[in-house]
Amino acid sequence: MGDLLLKQVAHRLTACIRASDTVGRLGGDEFGILLGSLHGPSDANLVAQKIVQSFSKPFRLDAHERHVTISVGVSLYPTDGQDEDILMKAADSAMYRAKQAGRNNFHFFTGEIGARPTS
Repeated sequence: MGDLLLKQVAHRLTACIRASDTVGRLGGDEFGILLGSLHGPSDANLVAQKIVQSFSKPFRLDAHERHVTISVGVSLYPTDGQDEDILMKAADSAMYRAKQAGRNNFHFFTGEIGARPTS
């Protein structure tokens, strides 16, 4: 059932982005999304909203329906970091802030979360 759920999560995430963007499983139940050619933070905001909304619908696993919560952390290049490691740490910090806000939520990395992560 776990593998089936992960496949459905990947499919749902992929449905929320453009063909030119990338979804990848980072490990366990964590996924990363790379959005290219954004006009600004509002584009990332729209995608994050779309993702959270898509998880409001239950997942069908064989004969069962399961509700899954999601927490999304967003970091932006170059504002939040200059390389992938720093951007991943910033997104991870933002994700934990989203979890603290009650799950089924997203949060952008900001200075309020803490100092910019270092590599």
